[in-house]
Amino acid sequence: IHSIQLHIESLRTLLLSLESDNFEFDIIAISESKIKKNTSPTVDISIDNYHSPISTPSEANKGGVLLYVNKKLHPKPRPDLKIYEPKLLESAFVEIINPKTSNDIIGVVYRHPLMPVDHFNDVHIRPLITKLSLEKDKNIRIAGDFNVNLLNVSSHDASSEFFDILSSTHLLPTISIPTKFNSSGNY
Repeated sequence: IHSIQLHIESLRTLLLSLESDNFEFDIIAISESKIKKNTSPTVDISIDNYHSPISTPSEANKGGVLLYVNKKLHPKPRPDLKIYEPKLLESAFVEIINPKTSNDIIGVVYRHPLMPVDHFNDVHIRPLITKLSLEKDKNIRIAGDFNVNLLNVSSHDASSEFFDILSSTHLLPTISIPTKFNSSGNY
């Protein structure tokens, strides 16, 4: 969203146009919230019908993540799943307690483009996926911006490894092409 404080009204307007009496999102995952560590938002970032967001602020100029959980759900924060590295990586995780079915674990991750993908894979994503694989009978979803170009899986070892780590536990990306190109040619 590239700054929740600057774009909260646009998000609320979008939700009003998409949601109806028959449909509301269960979870809204936001990356690049630009909420700064040790600084409270200067505007109200709450959204009607959603719990207060579960967040991890950023120490960098960009970054920060938020999870909005619909009030019809019963969230339990999961800080034990959080992966974090100052100025390079933020995440937030929640477990949705479902009385009659399997629980859901939902996460949002933002990897800053400056963090090398191989470091992200080895130090953060592999241990996270290993830990998540121990969560038996739970549905797992991870949203966010990994800043990994999956078009490079056949020519870039770290991108290929990232894809292999996720797919080894049946976590498959739903966005497999870049959504933005930058001027340096990196994705």
